[in-house]
Amino acid sequence: MALPASETFTASSNATLQAYNSNWVINNGGFSVDAAGDFCYPTVNGAEGAAHWGADTFSNDQYSQAAITNTFNDGAAGVSVRCAASGATFYGAYYSPNWGDNRVWLFKVVSGTWTELATVNVTLAAGDILRLEVSGTALTVKKNGTNITGLVNISDSSISSGYAGISAYSTSTNAQLDNWEGGNLGGSGVTGTPANAAAAAAAIAP
Repeated sequence: MALPASETFTASSNATLQAYNSNWVINNGGFSVDAAGDFCYPTVNGAEGAAHWGADTFSNDQYSQAAITNTFNDGAAGVSVRCAASGATFYGAYYSPNWGDNRVWLFKVVSGTWTELATVNVTLAAGDILRLEVSGTALTVKKNGTNITGLVNISDSSISSGYAGISAYSTSTNAQLDNWEGGNLGGSGVTGTPANAAAAAAAIAP
């Protein structure tokens, strides 16, 4: 297959993510696809979840982005980069409206150990595009194509390569991921726009 990879999570019946599409590989936790809403959501309570697109080989400098809709207080939905081929090692960024304290978290999980790299207060409206980029040792998180202040060029050298994918925490059908895309930085690719495009008209491009 060719990058960028993309996924709409459009299913005819409810299914686990890996049963829905075998190109997805679970790194930790679990995910399912909701057929009625055509979205993906986390399914393991208290788990730092991640899954990656395993059908393609990604360069070390890569991105992952998805439309996020999250109204669940104690859960999070987001994206991941440099996921290991197997096991709980990856970089992630996810959004959680935690009891009114809306936050995007940038973090790493190395052999199952979660470490916060940075976090900021920011609100994502339903359908906003959350994007995580990694270039060398620099990680940057964007909302609708614009850098999120405080989450730009965050340095970490723990994970040097891997696959692009999704991330999440806990379990809730209200922590939703849709219209995912992953690819190599600097390559040509599909642009992504949020569901509320009027509020964020800028195209998302690698």
